[in-house]
Amino acid sequence: MNSSILKQARKMYQTISRNRQIKDFDGEVNLSKFLLNTFHVGDYFFLIYYLPEQEIEYCSEGVSKMFSIDPASFSLQYMVENMHPDDLPTFMKFENTLLHFLPTLPPEKLTKYKVCYDYRIRRADGTYVRLLHQLMTLQNDPEGAVIRTFGVLTDISHLKTDTSMQLNLIGMDGEPSFYNIQEDLSFTSSESPLGEREKQVLAAMAEGLNSAEIAERLGISKNTVDNHRKNILRKTDSESSVEALERALTGHWI
Repeated sequence: MNSSILKQARKMYQTISRNRQIKDFDGEVNLSKFLLNTFHVGDYFFLIYYLPEQEIEYCSEGVSKMFSIDPASFSLQYMVENMHPDDLPTFMKFENTLLHFLPTLPPEKLTKYKVCYDYRIRRADGTYVRLLHQLMTLQNDPEGAVIRTFGVLTDISHLKTDTSMQLNLIGMDGEPSFYNIQEDLSFTSSESPLGEREKQVLAAMAEGLNSAEIAERLGISKNTVDNHRKNILRKTDSESSVEALERALTGHWI
């Protein structure tokens, strides 16, 4: 079954790239730009995926810590073979939905969107890690064929306990966002209840910073940070910071 799914996934990625072979990738990729635009809440690794040939061109060392494998061993095949069987059908549905959704975006705006969803991958000891998979178009041609994507996969096992999965497309630089995208390309709205400063505080909380450390980073007082934390709990209807972070992840408010 997995070999059939793998073949189907490869075909979808080749379709998204329209089989446009662009081997040259001029200049060094400024990975920090993408890392800064991606929300980290735990251990993570990142990769560059070349869609025309369905291969991972680069995978960072973080995958070794998470899965006890060499970065060169992480591949689409590895993902399919080790993904939780309950998550694999939804993962394939998401990929197929993206196949039809991305062409609706103007080619010049492809790099202004971040795709987000999560799933579980099995470790060598048989336990599963829930990964938040965030990816952006790194390179596309003038006609909109996606050539390379940059992905960040973050362990959110400690934050998300339910098994629900959503496909979201987060707009940046003023672009609109599309939440809970369905196979018929319909979507729902999920406006964040948090202000910009509250989002900054919550993101810092996700990194494990305490109020004093957050205050120093943001250049505000500790009392102000504590007030923001109280407002975050109230606005997200949460009883704890972990619950607030889980809701923020689900709604992609930060």
